[in-house]
Amino acid sequence: MTTSADKGIWVLAEHSEGELADVSLELASEGKRLADKLRQELVAVLIGTGIPAGLAGKFRDSGINRLMLVDGPGLEETVELRVQALSEMVREAKPGILLCSTSIFGREMAVRLAAALKTGLAPNCLSLDFTDDGRLQCTLPAHTNKTSAKVVFTTARPQIVTAAPGTFDVKRARGARQPLTVNVTPRADPAAPCARTLRIEKGDPRTMSVEEAPIIVSGGKGVGSRENFALLDRLAEALGGVTAGSRIAVDLGFVPVAKQVGQTGKTVTPRLYIACGISGSNYHTIGMKESKVIIVINNDKSATIFKMADLGLVGDLREIVPAITSELARTLPAPTAAAAEPARAAGARA
Repeated sequence: MTTSADKGIWVLAEHSEGELADVSLELASEGKRLADKLRQELVAVLIGTGIPAGLAGKFRDSGINRLMLVDGPGLEETVELRVQALSEMVREAKPGILLCSTSIFGREMAVRLAAALKTGLAPNCLSLDFTDDGRLQCTLPAHTNKTSAKVVFTTARPQIVTAAPGTFDVKRARGARQPLTVNVTPRADPAAPCARTLRIEKGDPRTMSVEEAPIIVSGGKGVGSRENFALLDRLAEALGGVTAGSRIAVDLGFVPVAKQVGQTGKTVTPRLYIACGISGSNYHTIGMKESKVIIVINNDKSATIFKMADLGLVGDLREIVPAITSELARTLPAPTAAAAEPARAAGARA
C-alpha cells in the first residue's frame, strides 16, 4: 500500500532532436490524476546531454510540480550512465511510482532501473488505479491481448510501470503553472559503460509494426480487391502511417497477417485510425477501439462501425480515398520516417 515514506510520483520524460515526445505529456496527465488521489508531488525527469532549455515550457499545463533536468556528458549515448544517475536519484528521493513509456528509450530504462533498484515492473499497462487500501493496481494485456490481468504492487518500491504512447489522454491540469526547474548534476562512473549508441537509424513508416504506428489506414472486405487496397497504401504513405486490415481482408489476401487488427490479430492505439470498407464487428473493433480519433469511410450508412466514429464519410472509398490523398499531396510536405516513428529510434551499438 502507499505509505508516508513514498515521496511523490515521477514521470520519465523523453526528448529527441530538440522536441519533447508526446508520450511525456500523456504520462504527465496520468501522473497528475494519480498524484491528486494521493495528494503527492508530481515530478518529471528529463535526462540526456545538452537538453534544450525550451523543453521546460512544454510542461506548463501538465500539472508537473518539479522538472528535474539531469544533463551530463555521455548520458545521451549510454543507457548505463542514465540508469546509474537515475537510480541514485530514486534511492535518495524515494518516489512511490515511476511512469515510463514503452518506447525503446522507456523500455530500456524501465527494465534496467527495476533490476538496479531490485523492485517490480508492470509492463505495457492499459490503465492504472488504486485498490481500496491504497496500493497501485495495473491492468495489463494477457494471453496475446485476448484478455487482461490486474497486477497489484505489494511492498516493492518504487512501483515502476510502462504504458504505450496513446494509452492516456493529454489533459490540461486545473490551476496548472510553470513547474519549478531543478538542474541536477548526475552521479555516474564514465568508465563503467560497455556499450554506447553510435548513431540513430530512422525507421521506414511503410514497414513499421501496426502496434507502433501513430497513424493507421485499415481496410476490410468492402475494399473489394488488392488493387483497390493500393489506394489505402497511398493514403497511408501520404500521412506517414501504415496500412492494416480486418481478418476478412487478411483472408482475402489484401494485407499480410502481421497487419491484422482485431481479436485474432493485433491491438492498436494509434492517434488516428481510418477504417475503410469495414463493417465493424466486435472481432475487429476490440482491437482498435482505443484509437484516439477514428474516421470511417463506408458506402453503407448503417454499418455498425459508424457508431464509434469521430468522423464518418458515406460513399465510395474508391473516390473518397484518392481525393483525400490528392489533397494531402497538395497541402502537406512529403512525410519522412522521422515524422511517423516513435519518439526514440533504435541505436546502433558497439
